[in-house]
Amino acid sequence: MKNELELDYSITVRAQFKSIGSQYVTSNGLFIGNVLIAEYHWNAMRVQGDPLVYKVTSPIKGIRSELGSYETEDECKSRCVEVMNTFLKMLQKQIIEGSLKK
Repeated sequence: MKNELELDYSITVRAQFKSIGSQYVTSNGLFIGNVLIAEYHWNAMRVQGDPLVYKVTSPIKGIRSELGSYETEDECKSRCVEVMNTFLKMLQKQIIEGSLKK
């Protein structure tokens, strides 16, 4: 019996930014469903006068947790979207490799 692999799938996801409140700081996160992909927040630990006032982080395994500091929220959002695209590529690769191992 020949071992053949045929994959035919289509995945649609909805990503959205949501506010994440905590006791000390409010951040904004990019979510796919309920999964937090990346978030940005005001960086209170920056040096006075530093124009890079926002920090971007990610909790995703396989992606660096500290993703840089930025001047504007728009720059942060763009970086979060880049992280989401990287995450989706990682997920696709894992699905394909997992299917090939069977």
